[in-house]
Amino acid sequence: MSQDCEWTLNVDGSCKTFIDKAGIGGVLRNSRGEWKGGFTAKARERSATSVEVMAISAGIQWAWEQGVRELEIQTDAGEAVKWIADNNSLRGPTRHIIDNIKKWQTKYRRIKI
Repeated sequence: MSQDCEWTLNVDGSCKTFIDKAGIGGVLRNSRGEWKGGFTAKARERSATSVEVMAISAGIQWAWEQGVRELEIQTDAGEAVKWIADNNSLRGPTRHIIDNIKKWQTKYRRIKI
């Protein structure tokens, strides 16, 4: 659980390219570890890192809809976090998703990925 933010969202994404399936999900907990809710969805992206970026984007939006305004997002997708943090990198087909994440970040009082 986050010590900096009131809420922690753990997100993950997975894709199985050989069967053309991908999905995302997340779990939201407060600073005491109490569960607030979760989400799952099919993903349209088909690379592992792109699906992880999509999970972060969907999680930020979903948490906002739950009334969360301070959020720490935890993910095992180090490459996705680098893409989001790097303002100068070429991000290819996930660029629009990353730009959407950056737009959502400005709405929160505090957000940490």
